[in-house]
Amino acid sequence: MRYVRFLKPPKIEGRQLKALITIANDLGDELLAEHTILYACLVSNSQPSCVYVTSTVAWTTYSRAVPVVLELGEARIQIWPARLYVGVHPQPESDTMNKVMGNGTIVRQGILSAYSTTLNPRDGLTIAAPLVERIFTSDARGCLRLWEESGESIARHTWDAGVAFAAFVEATGGCIDSKTLQGTSPQMHKTPLRVIELGSGTGVVGLSIAKWHPSAMVVLTDRGEAEAIILQNIATNQGLSSKTSFTRLDWEEELPARVQESGDAFDVVVVADCIYNSDTTPFLVQTLVRLVDRSPSAMIIMTMKIRHPSEAIFFELMRDKGFVEFDHSTLPNPPSDDEQIEMHLFRRGDA
Repeated sequence: MRYVRFLKPPKIEGRQLKALITIANDLGDELLAEHTILYACLVSNSQPSCVYVTSTVAWTTYSRAVPVVLELGEARIQIWPARLYVGVHPQPESDTMNKVMGNGTIVRQGILSAYSTTLNPRDGLTIAAPLVERIFTSDARGCLRLWEESGESIARHTWDAGVAFAAFVEATGGCIDSKTLQGTSPQMHKTPLRVIELGSGTGVVGLSIAKWHPSAMVVLTDRGEAEAIILQNIATNQGLSSKTSFTRLDWEEELPARVQESGDAFDVVVVADCIYNSDTTPFLVQTLVRLVDRSPSAMIIMTMKIRHPSEAIFFELMRDKGFVEFDHSTLPNPPSDDEQIEMHLFRRGDA
């Protein structure tokens, strides 16, 4: 997948709205290498389908960044507050989950749209905050809204394996099973289903389970620097605050008291795109050991995009700690068939 990102947040200068964008992969180290026309639209803050100003943006094979300029002219005061949309759709719309899974035009380009924060010169908001919102809709189950940091840093961004897993959760109605997994994951149908996610980042995986599994109770975890964006995403998605919570969890430390002292065992532990740094992998595996010690029957679901041979150390360490991989599958990752997402399921051998 490729992501529209604001290198410079949208800013109102006189009668123009300006921004600088790039289109990159989740790590930010590969740019889109094909010619693409994007659409930049100033849209209503409350109704994104209400478009005030539109312009096209040409991204070429050799682009690294391109400017966005919207001519506001004598913009009526009634249009504010508003925000900037940049994406492949001429009329602003959400990126639907079935398209992420391989059934729609977005797959041919694999570009995820971006919305800025609110602009309102009447209140002095002439520069957007350094954040991007991504909106994923389901035909039958409402939308999932995710804020992430803008710019070139990979911290607190949405990553491919997380988006692919979220699309899979939506496609299966939150049951997290498929033809390859049916019959092997009965706990996914439990009521309630207790889930903990490690390395949540923006929370795309955990929030998708909370959104699309009817009775899931989800604990999102990450280091302290991710807390603000995760809490913002919990609050943004109406109705999830009663089903989700955040707890700081550093893999190099003991489990936090809130997890250790919880009276209920976890049914599922989810991990998405967390083994790209082999230096932290031993600490991740040790955290999984600690979690399964208190929840012996828990199923571990790990999704990943293969990036480097060193990631194989994760599977070696899991075997050394007595975990058994009992199933695996692949998920689509448009637009490249060479970058499929792998899903691996583990249980402890004595479970």
